[in-house]
Amino acid sequence: MDQFNQLLQKFINDETLSKEELQRFLQLARAPENEQVVKDGIGQTLDAVTFDDLSTDTDAELQFVKTLQRAGTLKAKRSIWKWAAAASILLVIATGTYLLLPGSPEAQKGATAQTDIQPGKEGAILTLDDGSEVVLDSLGNGLVATQNGTKIVVRNGQLAYDLTNETAKEMAYNVMTTPKGRQTHLTLSDGTQVWLNAASAIRYPTAFKGEKRTVELRGEAYFEVAKDKTLPFIVKVRGGRKVEVLGTRFNVNSYEDEPFINTTLLEGSVKVENLVLKPGQQALINTSIKLIENADTEKAIAWKNGLFNFENASLEEVMRQLARWYDIEVVYEKGIPDIHFLGKLSKDISLTGLIRTLRASGVNFRIEEGRRLIVYP
Repeated sequence: MDQFNQLLQKFINDETLSKEELQRFLQLARAPENEQVVKDGIGQTLDAVTFDDLSTDTDAELQFVKTLQRAGTLKAKRSIWKWAAAASILLVIATGTYLLLPGSPEAQKGATAQTDIQPGKEGAILTLDDGSEVVLDSLGNGLVATQNGTKIVVRNGQLAYDLTNETAKEMAYNVMTTPKGRQTHLTLSDGTQVWLNAASAIRYPTAFKGEKRTVELRGEAYFEVAKDKTLPFIVKVRGGRKVEVLGTRFNVNSYEDEPFINTTLLEGSVKVENLVLKPGQQALINTSIKLIENADTEKAIAWKNGLFNFENASLEEVMRQLARWYDIEVVYEKGIPDIHFLGKLSKDISLTGLIRTLRASGVNFRIEEGRRLIVYP
């Protein structure tokens, strides 16, 4: 029996495969001459083991697997790994894309022993109009400052701007900055709510005046704009671009290291350059503008809902998100592998826990001192 069939039989018989054997198996399984053999063999596993729901402790990590099959009941945790791995291998063969799966118990034994890196959390730095800074990570409820007739308060852990009866003589601006590993939620003086992703900043007046409500964004934010037909809401982003709205829910991703400025509309109407978006549409801006008719709105705001959504995401795209959330530097030892992923994962897991999942792609990772994640073949 040749090596491929030996490995296939070990997998079907539920025998443990070493890391090297699994990588070799995946490599051989993608060969055209072996494709049908794998489908026939692993198909038996899928027919024998199905599931409808998962226990609470595994559901958060395996929620993306639940969409693949919903019939019967699966109780044994070991069977979950086996079924999921079989589905993963079939997916790799069919599309060249890797389904994200939590690391098996065997794989977890070989996890990085170095100090783990914890996920990001709520927090930000508020820069007042006079240049003074307030770290909001652990600030309790109460008054933060009063500027030009506006009270800046923390209420239920969220920053808000309350207008007073005093008339502001001139505009005062604040800047909210989220370093890597932090995100925050604030309410502007007009009632507009802003969720700010990691490694981002937004500049805004403490009280809006004039004919427009204008803010400046660097990075990524989700907006729920307070409706006011007399005062359009403008979001200025890099490159002099802007998004204009009246009252709506939308997400803007304008990170400098992303190839496009990405605006996704969930509700209402927004104008991006000369393009008016409808709910469910997305505008991608680079040297030109491209309209996506049926955008993945769930993916666009996954970060706000505590998730990584890696649907059809390249390894490089995944690493950019991890760099911001875990405050790490990503280093590629021998180029950037051309692979894509499918799946959703909770953002509330350690870096080691997450890279165990990514190892299913056959790419290796190690964590080094100085918060460096090394990617190597």
